[in-house]
Amino acid sequence: MIRLLISFVLFGLGTSLQAQEWAKTYYDEEKSMIRETYQVVNGVPQGDYRLYYEDGSLAVVGHMVDGKKQGLFVDFFPNSEDTLRTITYLKDRREGPTVSYYRDGAISQTANFVDNQLEGEVLTYHENGNLKQKTTFSKNKPQGMALMYDPEGHLIEKTNYQDGIPHGIKEVYDREGNLVSQTTFKMGVMHGMQETFFPNGQLKSRFEYKNGYQHGEIISYFPNGKIARSGKYKNGNPVGPFKSYHENGQLAESSTYNNGLPKGEVLAYFPDGTLKEKAVYDKSGTLEKLTTYHENGQIEREISYRFGREEGVAKFYFPSGQLRENRPYRNGRLHGEQLIYREDGSLLSERKYLEGKLVASVDHK
Repeated sequence: MIRLLISFVLFGLGTSLQAQEWAKTYYDEEKSMIRETYQVVNGVPQGDYRLYYEDGSLAVVGHMVDGKKQGLFVDFFPNSEDTLRTITYLKDRREGPTVSYYRDGAISQTANFVDNQLEGEVLTYHENGNLKQKTTFSKNKPQGMALMYDPEGHLIEKTNYQDGIPHGIKEVYDREGNLVSQTTFKMGVMHGMQETFFPNGQLKSRFEYKNGYQHGEIISYFPNGKIARSGKYKNGNPVGPFKSYHENGQLAESSTYNNGLPKGEVLAYFPDGTLKEKAVYDKSGTLEKLTTYHENGQIEREISYRFGREEGVAKFYFPSGQLRENRPYRNGRLHGEQLIYREDGSLLSERKYLEGKLVASVDHK
C-alpha cells in the first residue's frame, strides 16, 4: 500500500512537468556520485526533486515551486522502495500531517506541523503497533502531560512539561502499574521532593532537591521498614552525621561531613556489630590512616597516607594476628623492601621496589 502511494507521487510529479532542464549536485569532486537531481526553469528549481543516498538509492522525492519545497515529500529507507516518512510542505515550511514508518510498513510516529512547528499530539508507536509515547506540542515544544508505555501497553512514565521542559511531577511505574518513583521538577531541574517506592507501595527512599542539587534530609529504608541510610545535604554536599545500617538494624557505617568532605573517623561495621574498618581524615577531608579488621576482630591491614597517598610501611595480617606482609610506600608508589610471610611466621619472599618498579626479588622455600 505504501509503495503504491510512492508510485502515484512519482507519476504525478513526472507528468506535470514539461520542457524543463535538469540540474544535478554531487557528493564527490569527480561528479561520479549524484546527490540531487531537480528540474529548473531559468536557474530556479521548479518541478521534480530527488535526493539520493551515497550508494545511489533514492532517499527523498518531492516537488519544488519557485525554488521552495511544495506539497508532499516522501523519504525512503536506504536501498529500498519502502517509505520511511511522508511530510507536506507549504512554501518550504512544514505544514500539516507527517507520518513515519518502520521497514515493515507499520507506523512509527504521527505528528502535525503548523507554520513549520510541531503542533498538537505526537504519537510514537512500538513496532508491534502499541502506543509508545504520547506528547502534546505547542509551537514546537512539549506542553502538558507526556505519557510513555512499554511494548505490552503498560504505562511506565508520566512527565509534565511547561514550554518544552519538565515542570511539576514526573512519575515512573513498573509493568504491574505500581508507582516506582515520583520526582518534582521546576523549570527543568529537580526541585522539591523525590520519593521511591517498593512494589507494595511502601516508601523506599525520600530525598529533597533545591535547584537541581540535593538539599535537605535524606532517608532510605529496607523492605522490612528499617532505616537503611540517613543524612543531610546542603546545596549538593553532605553535611553533618551520616549513618547506614544493615538490614538486621545493626549500624553499618557512621561518618560526619563538613562542606561535602569527610571529617574525623569514618567507621564501618560487620552485621554482628564488630568493627570492620576505620578511616581517619584530617581537617581538609584528606585520608590519613586506614585500618581494616577481620570478622574475628583481628587487624587485617594498616595503611598510613600523606596528602591522600600511601606513605610508609603498610602492614597486612592473617586472621590469627600473624603478620602477613610489610609493603613499603612513598608518594603512593611501592618503594623499598617488601616482605611477605607465611602464617607460621617464616619468610616467603622478599621484593625490592624503586619508585614503583620491581628491581629485585627473592623467594624462600
